[in-house]
Amino acid sequence: MIVSENHCRDGALTIRAAIIGTGGISTAHAKALGDLDDRVQLVAAADLDSKRLAEFGRQHDSIHTYKHVEELLESERPDLVHICTPSGTHASLSIQALLAGAWVLCEKPMSGSLAELDQIEEAERQSGCYCSSVFQL
Repeated sequence: MIVSENHCRDGALTIRAAIIGTGGISTAHAKALGDLDDRVQLVAAADLDSKRLAEFGRQHDSIHTYKHVEELLESERPDLVHICTPSGTHASLSIQALLAGAWVLCEKPMSGSLAELDQIEEAERQSGCYCSSVFQL
């Protein structure tokens, strides 16, 4: 995994993470990232819903918030992106994050078709990063 130049207390590198989609499931993702705060720093979030994004930003006051994913990816250059949006957007956002140089953890389902999975796989090949999906059961 490509990681930022920031260092943790123990000298290990810090992974800069971002969350795209600040609805209900994003809270669980933010908590999981917070539990790893010695290795991972949540630096940003994006959501088209300004009200929901503002509330998420208040709950996590050290992060930057963005209405547009492109701006988040360009400005923050995260190492890891959590995709927590409605399922119809998962594949395109995963591909966008991969091509921006981030590894991806995507909520399920990762895609709606095998063709979209092929596109994700191609973005992995191009970027050298990987996309994984949540599968808790």
